Amino acid sequence: MTHFSPLSGQEDIPENYHTVLYELERDGERTRVSLTQDNNSSEEAAEHSRANWEKMLAGLKEVVEAG
Repeated sequence: MTHFSPLSGQEDIPENYHTVLYELERDGERTRVSLTQDNNSSEEAAEHSRANWEKMLAGLKEVVEAG
């Protein structure tokens, strides 16, 4: 999927969108979720995105495990 963050301060044009890839992998009785995102403008921006995605994935895990 593609994703644009208005918080980036960049113009809402295709060149400023990120491609986000979700991968699901069976791990025994579990499912492993991996996420990658491209087109970060700097290492600082990549770290900010990484922290946001980690929070989102932790929330997803909590909801899924709660049933």
